[in-house]
Amino acid sequence: MESVVSFNLASMPDLFNSLNVSEMKLIFVLAYYSCSRNKSVFVNSAENREWLASFGFKRTPERISNLLSSLTRKGMLVREGTGVYSLNKNIVA
Repeated sequence: MESVVSFNLASMPDLFNSLNVSEMKLIFVLAYYSCSRNKSVFVNSAENREWLASFGFKRTPERISNLLSSLTRKGMLVREGTGVYSLNKNIVA
């Protein structure tokens, strides 16, 4: 079975102009996460931080929390609850 994520092309300028490399990488990894695990939200848990570490992210909760908060402020993620995030529907189709 093939999983596909489509990014809204109209959101690409915002994505490329407002995000740094780590934030951009995290957006793509979270899109991969949602497809590969068939989940619509990402929970900032120890298990998921270990999974992110396999993609080169630091395991510290503070570092991941800072990236997630930054992406939320920039409108790329939606905070669904404490430590629970989803991709903004405006950037993925």
